[in-house]
Amino acid sequence: MHEEEESTAAIRRPLSSESDHQLALDEVLLRARRHVFIFDRSLDTRWDSPQRVACLRRLCLGSPTHLLRIALHDPESMVRNTPRLRTLLAQCAHVMAVHKTRDEARRAEDPLVIVDGRHFVHRFHADLPRGLLAIDDPESAQSRIQRFDQIWAASDPGLSGTTLGL
Repeated sequence: MHEEEESTAAIRRPLSSESDHQLALDEVLLRARRHVFIFDRSLDTRWDSPQRVACLRRLCLGSPTHLLRIALHDPESMVRNTPRLRTLLAQCAHVMAVHKTRDEARRAEDPLVIVDGRHFVHRFHADLPRGLLAIDDPESAQSRIQRFDQIWAASDPGLSGTTLGL
């Protein structure tokens, strides 16, 4: 039986603390093979850890068809807090995009990380630790993908992979 044909039971685990959330993010990012979609208000220094950036770098360099999309209310947080991730954007702008949400998406307060349409971490509100980790659950991931797509559609390019100037 091929790996693609194997049926895997979905794993769903509630998250109740900040440490649960951070471990869940690392768990889903390690599974990234084709696409990673991230929505949050901003990115803090935890997104710049060597391990997380290495997972995202492997994804970006794996194929020109891979995608890393990041939608943020405050994309300047990447400039302030994530120099490794900014370097990755400069190197991999062909598969990586960072958008800034417009006013109509500013009410979104539920950070999401969706990996390959199968795995996700959904924090129910940015100010609270409660959330959900799902592994091998494409049915549940579908509603999160639709949510991300709505946010992405209500956003504009926020950061460039190149620096313009004299």
